[in-house]
Amino acid sequence: MLNYNIIKKIKVTEKTSQDLYVKENVDHCRKYTFIVNKKNKKPEIESFIEKFYNVKVSKVNILNQKGTERVFRKTKGRTSDQKKAIVTLEKGYKLDIEVANVT
Repeated sequence: MLNYNIIKKIKVTEKTSQDLYVKENVDHCRKYTFIVNKKNKKPEIESFIEKFYNVKVSKVNILNQKGTERVFRKTKGRTSDQKKAIVTLEKGYKLDIEVANVT
């Protein structure tokens, strides 16, 4: 049984999607970035991605990103901390992700 609380969302930015739509060279579009739950470790993320998307994962890199301080109308606040997982797939595998209205 899969725990669907591992991945919160797929992070699509200009940097993470620069080679996403290169059809000729599949080797460059093998890295995907996910926002994941803070409690999960690399093996749990790797096994979930392999089972849910039916692909083979080569490597998982983790970034723990601290929230930044923000000021809005003289009120100080802080954005929440995030944990990012950069997943590299084996050669020949690819995720079918459609990006609409990326700003």
